[in-house]
Amino acid sequence: MTTTNNMGTIFIISGPSGVGKTTIVERLLEAEPGLKFSVSLTTRDVRADDKPDGVKYHFVTNDEFAAHVAAEDFLEHAVYSSGSYGTLKSEVLPPREQGIDVVLDIEVQGMKQIKQLYPEAIAIFLLPPSFEVLEDRLRKRNDAQTENKLSEEKILQRLATARYEIKQQDLYDYKVVNGDLDDAVAQVVEIVRRHRRKV
Repeated sequence: MTTTNNMGTIFIISGPSGVGKTTIVERLLEAEPGLKFSVSLTTRDVRADDKPDGVKYHFVTNDEFAAHVAAEDFLEHAVYSSGSYGTLKSEVLPPREQGIDVVLDIEVQGMKQIKQLYPEAIAIFLLPPSFEVLEDRLRKRNDAQTENKLSEEKILQRLATARYEIKQQDLYDYKVVNGDLDDAVAQVVEIVRRHRRKV
């Protein structure tokens, strides 16, 4: 599929907390050279296992985030779980105009905003094999953490959010079940390759 006007394609990848989204996006970027990852802004606290600032997130204060909102710097922004998150226009539009395909790791609210602006964007939703598997993954991940452990209340909040997100799956162009990680990565890579701009 050739993108109109030689513009790069926007790929949106979403999924509930604990579905393996970060790992799948990392593997996609390794498998497909030339993709640009859009680094989101967030006001949430830095965690012990976070990558350095500017790799997955730019960590900013609430005032800094509000200033970007006031300046209309965001393509999308939303409050999610423990903070505000946003995609800067500067992360997406300049590379896209150069014909570079861009990957956004954002949640459902953000996907809806991007799709309103760019209905041609390709949206992929990652699903767990079952809700029980998702809860088990979240709890095991939490048990393994030495810092930033979630309270039971926070875990239940994440599970409630996950239920809502899973109900939105039909808004996406593609759905991929992450039962086996290698298989899920292969499916996502195949979808992206199918839609990348043909040079």
